[in-house]
Amino acid sequence: MLLAPPSPAETHRVGPPGEGDYPTIQEAVAVCADGDTVLILPGTYTGPDNRDIDPGTANIHVCSQDGRGSVTIDCEGLGRAFHIHGGQDTTMVLEGIEIAHGAGSEGAAILVEEDSGLKLAECSVLDTEGSAVRIDGGCLIITDSGFLGTPADVPWPPWPDGGCIRASNSTVRISDCAFVANREPIMWYGGALCVNGCEVMLSDCSFERYRALYGGACAATDSDVTLLRCSVTSCSTAEGGALWFETSAATIGESTFKYNESENGSAIRSGTTSLDVRGSTFCDNHGSGYEGAQVYLDGGARLPVTLTGCTMTSRDVWGMRSGFVRAGVASPVVTRCVFAFSNIGPVMSVEPEANPEFTNCVVFAVAEGDSLPGTHYDNLFIDPLFCDVEDDDLGLCSNSPCLPDGNPWQLHVGSEPEECGNCSSPVKPVSWGAIKAMYR
Repeated sequence: MLLAPPSPAETHRVGPPGEGDYPTIQEAVAVCADGDTVLILPGTYTGPDNRDIDPGTANIHVCSQDGRGSVTIDCEGLGRAFHIHGGQDTTMVLEGIEIAHGAGSEGAAILVEEDSGLKLAECSVLDTEGSAVRIDGGCLIITDSGFLGTPADVPWPPWPDGGCIRASNSTVRISDCAFVANREPIMWYGGALCVNGCEVMLSDCSFERYRALYGGACAATDSDVTLLRCSVTSCSTAEGGALWFETSAATIGESTFKYNESENGSAIRSGTTSLDVRGSTFCDNHGSGYEGAQVYLDGGARLPVTLTGCTMTSRDVWGMRSGFVRAGVASPVVTRCVFAFSNIGPVMSVEPEANPEFTNCVVFAVAEGDSLPGTHYDNLFIDPLFCDVEDDDLGLCSNSPCLPDGNPWQLHVGSEPEECGNCSSPVKPVSWGAIKAMYR
């Protein structure tokens, strides 16, 4: 009736002869049991037993001895770094490892499947030929990591969706990560991230310079997506310059969208079941098509949409056919938002049967007039007084009507904080027609 105590977790060191217990990562992983650690000494690891690494069914911790930047697994374009498919959970951890030159039809750096899980911490993925990480089922958690897009000299298209991460029917948690594209050819869906049937949480992440047909940073179908404190900059697509959603519920908070471009929805194109955007900034996103609004609500559905505490400008961007928001037949509820300085289009374009509602908003210098559709009350048509609108500094002057002391509702309007002292309205050369449009 006596039970043997569980074996204590062991540490297996990988390094050159005389320094490590094993010369390759696969040899160390092969002897591991649940809870063991593979500790990798500094250096670059290449060769057959340092790629396509398979931990079997064990949940283990594979990490660098000296932290991020000290260990590189160079796959040399001959395979991926890790294949996780033994039913692991997120106690299967990769930490402080750089993966370079991975190749594979799915998951060029890491492939996770068979309802397995994985946690990445302080890792970097460089120059992969296709989606860097693919997960089917299970759970993927990524923290404090960086992803650099596919190298420019790789023939296109190797794999069409999700330049960095592709996930299906999975739970995905990504925080404190930087995604930077370094190539010109485009993806089909999701320049950095493509998800289908997933629950996704992105927080404190940045996306730069991705190109795709749909969703410069992220494309999501049949998913539940949340973005918090993220930024998307200089991405380009046919639809959804930053984000593209289809039959998905999306929540966006305290995020920034700048200089993205698309024919339809220069920042967000949403065919969602719901869209809730709060405390976010949209600056100079360029819509070139007929539906080129910064936020474009697609289709004929009367989607529940809320915009709360957001700031939208398009000071030097021409060609936005449908203004800041194209709502179609949807009737968004818009509260405490700023719409200012545009060169074309209204605040919101809607179909006759739609009835959006605007309250406690500040509207100024909109190309087709400082007016609002639908039901609107308790709004101000006055300069929001940004610190330096000419340089896209949308911080608020201390005498701004967007601050609680500057409006009759004693509310903070828009997404930007007070950042400078008293200021006056900027002087900008405009045509007489544009001036008259403000008072239509």
